[in-house]
Amino acid sequence: MKIRTEAVLGTLTLLLGVSVVIAGWKLGVSLSAEGAGLFPCVVGVSLVLCGLVQIAAAPSTRADGQDLAAISWVMVAKTFGWLVAYVLLVDFLGYFAATSVFLLVQMWMLGARGWLKLAAMALGTALAFTFVFEIWMQMPLPEGLLGGWRL
Repeated sequence: MKIRTEAVLGTLTLLLGVSVVIAGWKLGVSLSAEGAGLFPCVVGVSLVLCGLVQIAAAPSTRADGQDLAAISWVMVAKTFGWLVAYVLLVDFLGYFAATSVFLLVQMWMLGARGWLKLAAMALGTALAFTFVFEIWMQMPLPEGLLGGWRL
């Protein structure tokens, strides 16, 4: 029996989501400011849903017939290396710049093409997350080279 890597990773994502929901529930779920468990529960449910989608959509081969198990661990290693670089650079470059570059390179490594489209998606995503954390949740993010720039 061939083990489908995506199905295994989907299962791990699902289990991680369940554990985050349980931990969030223990913190107390409330829509008021005192309920510290709401955000972890939302993240946990999102992880559970992503895991279920990944399990359901996990093919055993690509459209060109190449075995996914043979290529996925190389991509995991590349992604992990790039993620380590992101973590090391986020304080220096700042959240917005580091996240934009990380997303641009990561999408390119995953096979997306068209620099204008990639740049628009990376900048839009980084801008959206910056808005959520800086404006909506009022959480300061690393400023880096941009200094006091804020939304």
